[in-house]
Amino acid sequence: MPSSIISSTIDETYPVAGQDNDSQGFRDNFTIIKDNFAYAKSEIEALQDDTAKTNLPNVFSYNTQSQASYKELNHILATPNISADADVSFNTSNFHRLDIQGSGPYTLTCRNWPTEDGKYSEMVIALYASSGLTPDVTIASENSGASGSSQILTDGNAAFSGGATLSLPGVSTVHLVVKAWTYDKGENVFLQYLGSYSEI
Repeated sequence: MPSSIISSTIDETYPVAGQDNDSQGFRDNFTIIKDNFAYAKSEIEALQDDTAKTNLPNVFSYNTQSQASYKELNHILATPNISADADVSFNTSNFHRLDIQGSGPYTLTCRNWPTEDGKYSEMVIALYASSGLTPDVTIASENSGASGSSQILTDGNAAFSGGATLSLPGVSTVHLVVKAWTYDKGENVFLQYLGSYSEI
């Protein structure tokens, strides 16, 4: 934003040495300096309120960011010992690594999708069962734009049984990975089975 601070109107030659100077020149310079302080205060407060910080979380409120280059984006939510129905929040993380324990069945509900239409958003969910059991886990979703659940659409992969349900193999070294994404606040949520990943 252009600054309102103007220094060129200050008469730096005033007062003139060796002569009687009109006090109006002092008042004019003082008024300009005072106005510039007010402009500076306003502009600094705007920068404090409306710019990205390197030491605090930032909320961009869906404003467009273009030509951005990101490096080292690390935001992983590892929630061990899931032994009941649980929420998977878009606000919390875009990657959720969940240790599913117990015999199930359990439902994981994707929540807190963006509240504006046309905002593509996705979460990746990695599931494994360290308990040695083979629980069934159903992925559901909440529509952030209205009350009620989302319409769930799967990619037709055979790993989904009974709709959006996965059967975990009960081996801690095997992760089943699913991507959930939406473009309409969670009214329609698409589930893509990314695969079964094993330690080597």
